[in-house]
Amino acid sequence: MFVPVQQTRPLRRYLTIAAIAVAPIVIAGWVAPLYALRLLRHEPFDGVNLLLFASLTAWAAAMRFRSDYRTRLMLLATLSLLGPALGRLTSYGSGMSGDNDLAVLLLMLGCLGTAAAVDIVGLRRLHPAWILGALPAAAADLLTYVAKTQL
Repeated sequence: MFVPVQQTRPLRRYLTIAAIAVAPIVIAGWVAPLYALRLLRHEPFDGVNLLLFASLTAWAAAMRFRSDYRTRLMLLATLSLLGPALGRLTSYGSGMSGDNDLAVLLLMLGCLGTAAAVDIVGLRRLHPAWILGALPAAAADLLTYVAKTQL
């Protein structure tokens, strides 16, 4: 099961390059929503997804020695970025008359539920990383929905 050191060096190099490439996104995920709030615009609610991505990615990097947590957290981070994309898709589907916020919410919760169901089928239980990571993701989706419909 052990891998010779010579085979892991290229992998570590690629992973280091990937971490350097993701770092600006993680930093922007923390800065952009706060700056938008400072300007008192409504865009911070779209920035919630970026903030969630930054948080989940940082948490996954901290759990780098626990591959079961890391893979699930990175999948949740990826799913957290789907909200704005799904909003654009529903906007295109409705003839550019605005996105359907309820459809985006249901699609996002459906993606989270489907990924959790796959994990339940594979493990016969829900992994703790899903519970700890999916709850903030679902809360961010609900917060975005409420903010967009009420403001």
